[in-house]
Amino acid sequence: MTDTHDDFEELLFLCRGYQKSLKDFRKSLDPLKSHPSLAFIKDETDRLARLFTDLEQDITRICRRSKRAGDIQKMTDQKWQYMTLLRSYIPLIGALITSLDWQSPSFTHSLHSQAGIQEGKIIANLNDYKRDQHLNERDYQERFMKEYVDGFKFPAGAYLTSSGMAALTTIITYLSAPGRIKGPVMIGESIYFENAELIETFFKDQKIIKVDEMDTKKVLATYDKMRPDLILFDSLCNSPSIAVPDVLTILKHVSENAKNNTFFVIDNSTLSVALQPLKTMSLKTKIKLLVFESLNKYHQFGLDRVTAGIVWYRGSGFEDLYYARDHAGTNIPDSSVYALPIPNRNLLQKRLLRHNRNAHLLAQTLQEYIKTTSPQKVADIIYPGLPNHPSYSWSSKYSFQGSYFVISFKKPYQKISVYQRFVGEVIKNAKKKKVSINGGTSFGFNTTRVYLTAKNTDFGMPFIRVSVGTENISDLRKLQDVFETVIKSY
Repeated sequence: MTDTHDDFEELLFLCRGYQKSLKDFRKSLDPLKSHPSLAFIKDETDRLARLFTDLEQDITRICRRSKRAGDIQKMTDQKWQYMTLLRSYIPLIGALITSLDWQSPSFTHSLHSQAGIQEGKIIANLNDYKRDQHLNERDYQERFMKEYVDGFKFPAGAYLTSSGMAALTTIITYLSAPGRIKGPVMIGESIYFENAELIETFFKDQKIIKVDEMDTKKVLATYDKMRPDLILFDSLCNSPSIAVPDVLTILKHVSENAKNNTFFVIDNSTLSVALQPLKTMSLKTKIKLLVFESLNKYHQFGLDRVTAGIVWYRGSGFEDLYYARDHAGTNIPDSSVYALPIPNRNLLQKRLLRHNRNAHLLAQTLQEYIKTTSPQKVADIIYPGLPNHPSYSWSSKYSFQGSYFVISFKKPYQKISVYQRFVGEVIKNAKKKKVSINGGTSFGFNTTRVYLTAKNTDFGMPFIRVSVGTENISDLRKLQDVFETVIKSY
């Protein structure tokens, strides 16, 4: 019941956040008295506002009920229905709020403005082309830094992008400027395969040094010997081993020993607020820190409504990062900003803790099951929160060890065809037992997913990833039963 109540509290927060965006937009329409579309836009805004009001009332009613013992399955079904309904409303908000704006807004006019509700706020050669930057993104960027980044001091800042990969493309565009990266490039050998492909393509003229992320001593020794200009790690890897580098120890060492400007890049899509690198860095350091995240995962609270990413930095000399996003064309669309929930540290951490609890419990019980039954094909469960993981001595100190684990197979069965059949059997068995599981990519959702990852790439090995959702304990036991049945019979 506690889980269910928390779920409806989260829904209520999301609903009210989108309501506020609508109310603010409605107020901004007041000056546009003669706009031809004004009557239509007001009517549509009021209609959508009424839908949100009705939804809020329904969620509030169920939320009160969730404090008392009741029909858990019924409430779980209602949660899914309201979440689905909310997802359907969200695109209409962005469409309405930006409906009067132009992608190339006018900064002045003789008769009719082409700036929409941003009339009087457009400056020539600064924000008069939304592909480069727009006013819609600024509030979220500032809120993100204040809410999710600990210990930041100026100079620091953030830029939204159209996806997590667009954030990395922005960074690479910035770093590719002549003279920025002269020496070697050091990367973790288990970084996301698309990250590896981009780095190795753009910096092919530099020496690429791959290191085992979980051998911290060797990483530090390699840094001391090679003195790379660029270092890139994933905070928690999306790989068969789910490697977790001891980023804070590495960052501290480089921060204290860097003699020349050194760019330290972290893909933090997987640990989110659980990793706070600025607390490790001294202000007087040669490190130029760049952190990026996909906002498709945890920051949308399971809504998965739009693609989005963010890159934030600490240090001087990042004035050209804006131009890198400009030249790469990686800015987030204006309407997509309004699909992103308002940053809320407390609720995000609460959600991550649920993911962490569920992933840990499911991984642990399945690992114990495999040890006691010795199935024919499945070898082990790999999860950073389990004591047998090589990173456990430091990953266990994080409040969050990730929301997914890997099901590893014995060597004769490490084949794509075997993996594909396994995914199919999981979905088939779940359907038979009336348990909700999805076959699909990504992670951070309410419903658990199973997926064959890295199937079509030369930069990584395929593997089975189980991205655990935010199910309540009762539903988690049902998931356990599905996976145990498939592992035993497969």
